[in-house]
Amino acid sequence: AVVSTQSGHYGRGVAIGESEPDFTFTTRGNTFDTSKYTYVSGPTVTSDGNTFTAEYVTTTKQATVLLGGQTVYCEASFGAGKGSDTSSLLVTTYYNCADVAITVLGQDPGVTITYVDDSDGGRVATVTCPDDTDDIRYSISTSTNAASSATCTKDTGSYSPSFLATCLQQQPFTTGYVEQVWPIASLSFTICADDSPSSFSESALQSMMVSDEDTCGPSSKIPCLVSGDCTIETDTSLTGCSYDASTQKLYVFATVNFAETVWTLAERNALKDLDSGARIQFWSCENSYSKRRRRAVVDTELMLEKISAGVTGLETVNETVYKYTIETTVDNNLSGESEETVWSTLTILSIFAFAVMTILAAFAPRIIKRRKLSHTELPTKETGSEDESDRC
Repeated sequence: AVVSTQSGHYGRGVAIGESEPDFTFTTRGNTFDTSKYTYVSGPTVTSDGNTFTAEYVTTTKQATVLLGGQTVYCEASFGAGKGSDTSSLLVTTYYNCADVAITVLGQDPGVTITYVDDSDGGRVATVTCPDDTDDIRYSISTSTNAASSATCTKDTGSYSPSFLATCLQQQPFTTGYVEQVWPIASLSFTICADDSPSSFSESALQSMMVSDEDTCGPSSKIPCLVSGDCTIETDTSLTGCSYDASTQKLYVFATVNFAETVWTLAERNALKDLDSGARIQFWSCENSYSKRRRRAVVDTELMLEKISAGVTGLETVNETVYKYTIETTVDNNLSGESEETVWSTLTILSIFAFAVMTILAAFAPRIIKRRKLSHTELPTKETGSEDESDRC
């Protein structure tokens, strides 16, 4: 008989005869396969009367379970003229899961891997994240090839899935960022640039962005500013405006500092995101942020209101860096008119009004004189100046 274990082979051959036979163990031909086994000792023979038992010991280099096992032969030869006897047994060797390593997929932030062996030679590995702190929280990040636990079986000698999931480090959100992009190519001047009018200069818009008025700036638009759960960041690199001359686009942006840290994107977005369609207004403000002539900007403010009304394409992008952009576009077909048409119409109306006033001023004396003549009484008979031709 041949007995197999996970760690090696113990071959036992038993023969009965008048004298001790010679025992030979082979796997193919006259040899024992040294590519899969390592010789340890034997055969060692013990006897009990006419029963002789030989033990042959090897260790396993390579499991044979995937090959369907391997046949081991035992021959007992009693010498010339006395004959021999041979028997065989299919031996299957298995993998030792204790020798199989497994790691996490990705960077290891200090996880703990524990193992539990089952009764059938298998092993289960489980990953545990480090404990949370005030500044960092950990969460399992699973995928197709990585899970919170993996199982190794003696038949395969490998874990499924191939890796343990690693733990992601999550830091709290302490700030929120909002940005709006305005295409202002239709305007005849820039905004938030060196050559901008004073009412739309960089300093004017930056003052407006950190104000607490209801009409302009973000104070009435960003939810946490309205509720008092955050404050506006006054650093001009984080709250303010910029102008891109190459694209003729104005960028209006604001950063808020949360009163309490939050840990999820949903919590952060609920605090900072503007309502759908909301705009950070920077014209027709309650307060004056520069020395400006009101009459010079009335038409401009009307146009900005029209641009704002025609803005489309709100979208959220690049959440992984905790920032979103509102890309605004102008609907050039609002009410069938373009922005240029509005300006042209206003100019034509102004010229026409001036011409009408000039004409009225020139002809007013004649009109007044005629109205006086139309109220003069005609001569009567008593005057003696009426003839037949005057009667009609």
